Amino acid sequence: MKLKAVLFAVIAAITTAAQAAPASEMISVSAELTRDGKTVKRFDLSGQNGVPAPYQELTQIGFIESAVKSGGKWWPKSGTFAEGVSAVFTPRVTSDGQILVKYVFDYKKLIRFDKKMFGDVEVQRPVSEGYDQSSSFTINSGDQREFTTVNQGVKWQLIIAAARQ
Repeated sequence: MKLKAVLFAVIAAITTAAQAAPASEMISVSAELTRDGKTVKRFDLSGQNGVPAPYQELTQIGFIESAVKSGGKWWPKSGTFAEGVSAVFTPRVTSDGQILVKYVFDYKKLIRFDKKMFGDVEVQRPVSEGYDQSSSFTINSGDQREFTTVNQGVKWQLIIAAARQ
């Protein structure tokens, strides 16, 4: 009788493990960011269950960040502004077959440089707009979730979809 109970417990454990997604299962994630209804960026990723999937498309823009006075003269100090998208998605299949998506999303666009003179050095300050968010949510495979934010009169919408492959 005891052996039968142990055998039943082992079979139940194996069945439960078989229903859970293996770590090697692939999950596709797509993201679209819109600004006032117009697509700013759209991309697709594919990654392993539970493994962070990074996406980065950045342009480094150089500028004169500050000026240092030495020996009675102003000297420029350079800096960089990263324009574009940087994101990390970690999709994980839950025990009931849904997909838990944890994400960090950051978008920045350079609008202009404000300028100020220090001696004969023109120092620049980046003026930008952007969208950043991090969160987690659970959806059925193949579904999507929309996140809408209004910031300074601009409507940003991030749409994320995930599906088991």
